[in-house]
Amino acid sequence: MKRWLFLLPLVGACDASGPTPYLPVYDPSSTEPVAMVEFCTLQAKNACAALRPCCGNAHLSFDETTCCANARGLCEVRRQRALEVGLLYDDVQAGRCARGQSVLFRRCTTDAVSNDPVAADVAEACTQVFHGLAHEGESCNVKATRPCAPPALGSRIACESGVCRVRRPADVGELCGGVGCRAGLGCSGSPARCYPLLLPLGASCAGFTSVCDASDDAYCDPSTFRCTRYPGPGEPCSTTSVCARPYRCDTDKSGQKRCVDGKGIGASCGESRECASRVCNETVRACLPTPFGYPLSGSSGSDGLAYVASMAATCDGLLAAGGGGLAVVPLPSPPP
Repeated sequence: MKRWLFLLPLVGACDASGPTPYLPVYDPSSTEPVAMVEFCTLQAKNACAALRPCCGNAHLSFDETTCCANARGLCEVRRQRALEVGLLYDDVQAGRCARGQSVLFRRCTTDAVSNDPVAADVAEACTQVFHGLAHEGESCNVKATRPCAPPALGSRIACESGVCRVRRPADVGELCGGVGCRAGLGCSGSPARCYPLLLPLGASCAGFTSVCDASDDAYCDPSTFRCTRYPGPGEPCSTTSVCARPYRCDTDKSGQKRCVDGKGIGASCGESRECASRVCNETVRACLPTPFGYPLSGSSGSDGLAYVASMAATCDGLLAAGGGGLAVVPLPSPPP
C-alpha cells in the first residue's frame, strides 16, 4: 500500500452549516495560482469538504471545523520548514493541489492516485508545491528534498545521479523498469512492462495478472475470459457464489441459489461477501462499515476493527496524518 501524508488544508468558512453544503469543484485545465498566504486554508477547506460525504456514507460522525483546523495547522508547519531549507513556493502547482482535493477522494477510495490519471496529476502537483530551483538537465543534490523544478503541470521530475531528469510514466506494453507506469497500470515481467490493473466490463482478461474493475462489480468469467458483471437481485448465483453489491448469494426456499439483500452493519457473518458493506471482521464475525469505499486497499483492510477505528478518528478530526489521505506537501529534512 502506498503511503501518503494526509494534508487536509483550505480557506474561509470550513463547515457544512449552510442550506447547501460546500463541495469543491475541480477543473484540470485551470492554471489559476493561489497565493502562499491562502494555500493552507484553501487546501484544508477543500479536503475536508471532500471528506465529509465519505464519512457520512460510512455512518461516521464528522467534525469539519476540527478537521480544517488540524489540516491547516499541519500544512503551515510544513510550509514553514520548506521555506527554512530554501525551497521555492510554486503558486500554480499550489492552485492545482488545493483545488484538486475532491478528485483525491473521488468514490471515497484510498487508491485514487493508483487508478485515476487526474488524481495522480493532482497528487504530483501537491508534492511540487515547494521545490528547488534546478531545471531539467541541471545538476542537483540527490540528498536534498525536491531539488528540481517541474517544467510543467503534471510532469514528473526527479534528481537522478546528480542531474534533474523528466520521466514520462510508461503506457500499456511499454518498458517500465526504473520509470514506472501511468495511473491505472502495473509494472511486471521480464523485462518489466506496463499492464492494466483494472479491466472494464467486456474486456478480455485472459493471461492478465490484473483484475476486472471492482467498481463495476465485475469478475473474470472463466468460460469466456471476459470481464463480466456479477448477478443482481433475484438472479441465479450458483456459478459465482458472489453477487453485485450490496447483495449476497443465498439459497431460497426452492433450494436455488439467488442474489438477496446483503447483511447489514452488525449482522453476524463468516466472510465479507455476505455483507452489504463487503467488510466482515474476522475477529468479531460481524459486518462492519466500509469507511472509504471498497474494496479496502492494502494491509489496512486486514484488521477491520482497527481500520474502522482509524477512519472514525479521521472523520472526527483527531488524525492530522494518516487515514488514507493523498494530498502531499513535502516535509523537508532539517539542514545538517
